[in-house]
Amino acid sequence: MEKLVHILYTKIFQRWFPVPRNVEEGLSRLHPGQKREQLIRSFYEEKIRLVLLICLAGVLFGGMAKLAAGKQSILRGDNSILRGGFEDGVSKIALVGKIQDREDVFQIRVAPRQLSTEEVIAYVDSFRREVGSMILGENADYEHVITPLNLLDSYDGYPFEVSWESEDSKVLDSGGKIGTLLQDREILLHYTLRYGQYEYKEEIPLVLRPPDRTKEEQRALELAHYLEQEEENSRGQDSLVLPEEWQGSEIAWSVEGKDYSTVLWCMTPILAVLLFFLKDQDIQKDLENRTDRLRQEYPELVHKLVLYIGAGMSVRGAFAKIAGEYEKRRGTSSEESFCGEELVLLCRQLRAGTMEDIAIDSFGRRVGVREYIRLSTLLVQNRKRGNQELLSRLLEEADTSLEEQLLNVRKSGEEAGTKLLIPMVCMLGIVMVIIMVPAFGTI
Repeated sequence: MEKLVHILYTKIFQRWFPVPRNVEEGLSRLHPGQKREQLIRSFYEEKIRLVLLICLAGVLFGGMAKLAAGKQSILRGDNSILRGGFEDGVSKIALVGKIQDREDVFQIRVAPRQLSTEEVIAYVDSFRREVGSMILGENADYEHVITPLNLLDSYDGYPFEVSWESEDSKVLDSGGKIGTLLQDREILLHYTLRYGQYEYKEEIPLVLRPPDRTKEEQRALELAHYLEQEEENSRGQDSLVLPEEWQGSEIAWSVEGKDYSTVLWCMTPILAVLLFFLKDQDIQKDLENRTDRLRQEYPELVHKLVLYIGAGMSVRGAFAKIAGEYEKRRGTSSEESFCGEELVLLCRQLRAGTMEDIAIDSFGRRVGVREYIRLSTLLVQNRKRGNQELLSRLLEEADTSLEEQLLNVRKSGEEAGTKLLIPMVCMLGIVMVIIMVPAFGTI
């Protein structure tokens, strides 16, 4: 699979399908400092894997649908409907009848062909001859029944409805399960064959034998039989007292817990596939979360710039100071700051020799948020005018950022209130139903 995905990406997708600009920019913004080609390759290889899985599933289900559609039609050319055998059961058919310009749909049930009495008797004789091989399962014969019997309501190749009844249901139930046996037991097994009005009954003598058991298995079986007897004898008491020892050995009792591991194993691949399908939608959500976080961090960044530049630092020194504080804090805190990561990348560019104006402008365009673009433009345009002119502009920007943050908080509160309308309306509907239903019931 991995080799096929790699070939499809390099030979077809990378050559013939251009990467959408919004996807490329979104991945770069979510992972600043990482190689753009590697991000695009990883993202689209995952999408190709998803497409291959969908195609494989489509081929399989399409083939199954083709096989189902290719069955012989029961409506023949002479306008007769072919009845199936008793194995097919009753068929539900939707027929379209067209008379002149009118078409009507008729839902009919077509029963299988009714067997004659002679045919039924022949099936009964065959069933009597074969019943042993059908019900004995792993048992050798009727005289040595050790494992459960295969007692079913119907058997392939026979039109009968079969019912089973044991002489003692505690020892052998109607499903063929054998109860606890401490010694051999003779028992009669009755069966009844029904087809329409026809009915045939017969009985089979069986000898149930306990299986060969080890000493430990025999001891456990005897203990189980003892517990059953004690439970029946103590039903008039408040509790059932368990024995502390059995046949000279102490017993430690505990309650068996439910094991949900099978359910978890079955649900895990289903959940993994669902999450894989929803992965493409995460980029936009992550970008929206990134934008919100950056806007929340913006006022703090501007105020720190005002503080450090007002103290006599250069713009480059102020950015280095803020980025250094973030790197120290990042080592002791698991919370990631998108603004801090962008500032660290900016300082790396400056240390690598990038011109300050170009690095700051690239910082604003890389972040892609209006406030940061405005800040980078302000810094580039006013850097040469001196710190006093720049400081006054930054103070205005700090006031503006606080006002915008207040508006964003108010907008978020209004959106949260709007989202609560749907559950509130649902609760109102439930309350109205609870009130109105009893009221109408008394009318």
